Amino acid sequence: MNRHILSTAALLLALGGAPLAQDPPPATPLERANRTFAAIDLNRDGKLEASEIAKASVPRAVLRTWDEDGDRALSKDEFLLYYRQLMINAGQEPGDTLDREAKRIEALQKSRKEQEKRREARERELKELEGGREGETAQ
Repeated sequence: MNRHILSTAALLLALGGAPLAQDPPPATPLERANRTFAAIDLNRDGKLEASEIAKASVPRAVLRTWDEDGDRALSKDEFLLYYRQLMINAGQEPGDTLDREAKRIEALQKSRKEQEKRREARERELKELEGGREGETAQ
């Protein structure tokens, strides 16, 4: 598994660090991550599906591990968290901009999970209330 992580890290860091045609080299790890995402997102739909991930020689387990919302694709936010972890695993400094972006993404994910829990709790309460009312009208 570590071999896959390191080979993927080398691939992404190399791809992210390589300038695209006539573009200046990216100055920050966040810019490299964004360029890497754009290079892998072949159909330009803003997410990385399994086929795109496979073409980039990224292990399939990455999708299972980093797909936070369960849509079977990596959003740009999910990819940035993955890219940051690859840099850390490879002994690279993710830099302030990528760290700040990762913190923003993680806070957003936490907020979404909390909202989902509250929504589920409200739905349970409504079902319990409806169940109690049905029992009252049946009597």
